[in-house]
Amino acid sequence: MILGIRAHDLGVFNRPVDLAHTARGMGFDTVQLVPFKSFTHIERRPGIFNKFLADEIRTSFAEENLSISLLGAYFHWFAGNDDPGPEIFADHLRHASACGTNLVGTEVQGITSHRWRSNPENDTDEAFSSAVDMVCRLDQTVRPEEVCIGIEGAAAHVLSTPEKVRELKDRSDVRRIRFIFDLYNFLNGENWNQQEKIIDRALEFYGSDLAAIHCKDFLPDGFTLRQVAPGTGILNYEYLARRLLDMGMENIPMILEGVTGADITMSSAFLRQLMDRI
Repeated sequence: MILGIRAHDLGVFNRPVDLAHTARGMGFDTVQLVPFKSFTHIERRPGIFNKFLADEIRTSFAEENLSISLLGAYFHWFAGNDDPGPEIFADHLRHASACGTNLVGTEVQGITSHRWRSNPENDTDEAFSSAVDMVCRLDQTVRPEEVCIGIEGAAAHVLSTPEKVRELKDRSDVRRIRFIFDLYNFLNGENWNQQEKIIDRALEFYGSDLAAIHCKDFLPDGFTLRQVAPGTGILNYEYLARRLLDMGMENIPMILEGVTGADITMSSAFLRQLMDRI
């Protein structure tokens, strides 16, 4: 197993070398790096990258034998023409290889200003067509094509099911799309007891385009779900791990997300012990 963490869950650092040293010291093999959330001197705006910064990131992580599974450049796809998100994402695509990775990740989110809430507008063909137009725009903005666009779905977003995530690639015909699977994102108070079916569907539709797994956990809380650290909830990690092994994907990056403090050590041990056991 390749175990990783979302880098800014470890804190905010002055230098890439400090982050790399900390992550490796905690036993991680890889990170998901969102530069403006991980480093004190970087802002969320287009043009943050230059050759010096990219080289510093790549060499700092290489010296610790630590990989970067993906750069995170998440943005709201329906925010309008004034939003810098698409250009920031394209900037990350341009510099990903120089940073030492070949994947830049994002979520589509929802079509309204309440982008984290379920909304009937998210299910319209107009919304889906807008998402197709955006991913084509991103694809045409940047070359080379060996840098991939990582797409993550969520139940309250336009890409609300694994099928719709797959459909984005099929309808857009953007070959560089890869998939980030976050099971918790697809769960809610009504379907959490069907999580094994959702795992099966995601792995079926994502197939060899699956690039990373986000690791969270949950407990039912009335009619909603409460996110907790992996190993303290009821997400069926054993089923997920066995399915990945069956598909020959035992080396897919498993990235802790939203896990901080003492929970980091606990969740890391939980996942490593699980993979050793099966």
